[in-house]
Amino acid sequence: SAMKFLQIQERTEVFEYIANAVFEFTKPRAVIVNSYDVENSNFKVEAIKGFKQFIGPIVKLINSELIGAKFALENERYPQALTENKLIYLPDGLYAVNFGNLNRKECMLIESMLNVNRVYNFIFSENGKIFGSVIILYAEDKFPFATMLEIFLHQATIALDSDYT
Repeated sequence: SAMKFLQIQERTEVFEYIANAVFEFTKPRAVIVNSYDVENSNFKVEAIKGFKQFIGPIVKLINSELIGAKFALENERYPQALTENKLIYLPDGLYAVNFGNLNRKECMLIESMLNVNRVYNFIFSENGKIFGSVIILYAEDKFPFATMLEIFLHQATIALDSDYT
């Protein structure tokens, strides 16, 4: 994966590659990869994978397209999600990241549609600078990929810290 990151020419391709690689490796229900806008302190959905037939109802529920949707991480409830550069299990699921400003019921509805039992978040950050995040919606109760996935996501962080056109 480190070699693949070196071959990527544009930042948008990095986000797409992360979504595809995480989806293929972990076989989750869905993956959402986001950039971070320091100026506005919010995340923006850059790439998704795995929503299939549920994308229409989800777009209707969030009242916008999924790609380009913006949201802010609630660091009051999950301060470690912004300070620790590791995979974090979010007991409150999508609601924990204030996804699309949806309420708890709407977040639970999305998770129910996708048959999600666990939601994980990883913040791409280096030296206090945040580049983005990945949200993994997973069906099983146990997530056996954490260590390998963290290695890959650290490589992704290095790639996002590089200059892209």
